[in-house]
Amino acid sequence: MHLLRNPSILLLVVTALLTTGAEARAQRDGDVSGVVQPPRSGINQQAIALYSQGRYSEASPLLDQACKIGSPEACRDLGYMYINGDGVEIDLSRAVALFSKACNAGYANGCTSLAYRYEVGEGVGKDEFRALALYSKACSAGDGAGCNSLGIKCQDGLVVRKDLSLAAVYFSKACEAKVSTACAVLGDMYEKGDGVQKDSSRAATYFIRACDAGEGTACWPLGYMYLDGEGVPGNAARAEVYFSKDCDGGDTRACEVRSVFDQSGNVVTMDYSRANALFGKGCDTGTALFCSALGWSYRNGWGVDKDIGKARELLNKGCAMKDYWGCGQLKKIP
Repeated sequence: MHLLRNPSILLLVVTALLTTGAEARAQRDGDVSGVVQPPRSGINQQAIALYSQGRYSEASPLLDQACKIGSPEACRDLGYMYINGDGVEIDLSRAVALFSKACNAGYANGCTSLAYRYEVGEGVGKDEFRALALYSKACSAGDGAGCNSLGIKCQDGLVVRKDLSLAAVYFSKACEAKVSTACAVLGDMYEKGDGVQKDSSRAATYFIRACDAGEGTACWPLGYMYLDGEGVPGNAARAEVYFSKDCDGGDTRACEVRSVFDQSGNVVTMDYSRANALFGKGCDTGTALFCSALGWSYRNGWGVDKDIGKARELLNKGCAMKDYWGCGQLKKIP
């Protein structure tokens, strides 16, 4: 039980146990350890190309052949076909066997795919400790999705004790591996000082990486950072760019906010009177984010008389309705 109190030690121990088991299976099955991925043969290239194009019925037999001749990527792809029933009958046990083969061959994302099956008990008995070890193995081999899963577990206290500092380490690895959601989470952690030293400039850097990669949840806070001049120079034009990115990603609330920006020549400004009217109407009809946005206007005196009490009330309202941006902004009010 003491292992649960130290996430770092727990991850090392379960990874060591898993590695020992994997080595035993490799000797038994004749697998070659340490193989990341062999050069693609012609059949392997064709199989993966067909799979990527969604031509599953054609891809299935070729992926099976490629997997048998040593392509762990083909094994992983074929596993997902059996998970989703793409061109084959759904067979969860077969998928688990294929993910296991990919993982044992050293293909990091195969380990992540296998880990999730153990985490949720899909095609195999649920075993969260084994899932944890597999995620750790995948992350150590450079798979961003595996690192991101470890970050979530440490952040939320799932299986291991909650450890925000360790979560930040894993999210950083995931972000470097181009997992945009991890970059967004890191931005939020640096903005709030959760598990890391508060650093608005680094927060903005991570939000930019996430938003530019299409992670809309990072675009809204980034837009407000440019309005506030927090961590970046105040720049309404840049704020409008990031609200537009959020809108283009499908957030209709950001589309409405984009509509209250005015441009005169090369100068872009936000019309706070129109913005506050929009936020007030949205808040009254239950849009949590707009309650928070109106609260932030009262906090800064944007288009209204500055009123910290009113700001706190509106931010509390937004936060209570699960607007996590509003919860974060609430912490900034003394």
